[in-house]
Amino acid sequence: MKPLGVIADAGWQGFRDGDWIESKDQSQSGIRLLQLADIGEGSFLDRSSKYISVDTFHRLGCTEVLPGDLLIARMAEPIGRACVIPQLACKCVTAVDCCIVRLDLDTQDRRYWNLVLNTPSWTRCVEARAAGTTRARISRRNLESIEVPMPSVDKQRSVADELCRIQDGEMALQTRQKAVGLLKGKLLEYLTPGGSL
Repeated sequence: MKPLGVIADAGWQGFRDGDWIESKDQSQSGIRLLQLADIGEGSFLDRSSKYISVDTFHRLGCTEVLPGDLLIARMAEPIGRACVIPQLACKCVTAVDCCIVRLDLDTQDRRYWNLVLNTPSWTRCVEARAAGTTRARISRRNLESIEVPMPSVDKQRSVADELCRIQDGEMALQTRQKAVGLLKGKLLEYLTPGGSL
């Protein structure tokens, strides 16, 4: 077991908090501001549409979020959920309620950690270390200090390959079930007197 913080690229100095960007700092276009609403359980939801200007980016000394970075939600249920940032059309930053993790890809597999950081056991560990009466929140330091099993990168890749195959199979099955449901509905409609396809 090792603290989660060791998965980050040491040259990047570990985990980083997002930036403190207030409403007055936002603009209509420029650099995309990723928020909690964009972080799904293992997937990027692409729900927000806020921006800051390039000038504001430099004035506040913001940290750029790059494709492949992990974003971890430090609040809002489920707390601790994570996603991998895809290639987006513009430069991005994130809000202070999110934690940026740039992995050391020589020793870590981002698919594996994206899966691990969205398990019920991970969520329970994060919830146990969260604080706050109105809205629970976990500090970056507490987040990166949570001890996790640390298999070799080869084992991580092997586990991720297998779990991704299972997820792909589940998605294909759900697509087929939807198609069958639609077909059944159409057939029932056709078989009803006066119905047509």
